[in-house]
Amino acid sequence: MFVRVETGIRRFEAMVEAVDRDDIWGRMAKLQRRYELRCPKCEKKFWLTPELIKTSWVNGTFEGYRCPDANCGGIAKEEEEEAA
Repeated sequence: MFVRVETGIRRFEAMVEAVDRDDIWGRMAKLQRRYELRCPKCEKKFWLTPELIKTSWVNGTFEGYRCPDANCGGIAKEEEEEAA
């Protein structure tokens, strides 16, 4: 990272202080735990997106999130990730 002149140095220092003060790294870790799942079939990690939502073709209820690997076919559920 390259920071220019005094103004840039002060802004950079303020950003570092904000990270510590606001627990940015802790908040980022919580977001990762919430929105990143692991496929139970192939074990790959992936980020949740609306396109990956799997619903029942019978009644439309939520079943989980499809693995983004087209050849896998695994369905990850949030409960499984939390139990791991």
